[in-house]
Amino acid sequence: MDSRMLDLNAVIRAHLGAALAQCRAARGWAVEDLAAASGLDRQHLRAVEAGSVLLAEADQARVAAALGVEPDSLYDGFLDTLRGSLWPAQRDGRPA
Repeated sequence: MDSRMLDLNAVIRAHLGAALAQCRAARGWAVEDLAAASGLDRQHLRAVEAGSVLLAEADQARVAAALGVEPDSLYDGFLDTLRGSLWPAQRDGRPA
């Protein structure tokens, strides 16, 4: 793959991981709390939050239910994340 091409899977993993961490933190939960509430392994959840792996659709539903949010809400703001990946902020009037 051309090194200049966007790795869309990496962008999705990073966004989902950040959204999950933010929702978890908003509840005041540690990863262990979310693991217990969702029935998922804490190491797996840590990897998801780090953007290393993507949750399966069924696991996204379990995590969202544990957090009291709709699964789709984990993708709120994704287009902004994608835009930022495609067109990084300019510095000194030049593209980054």
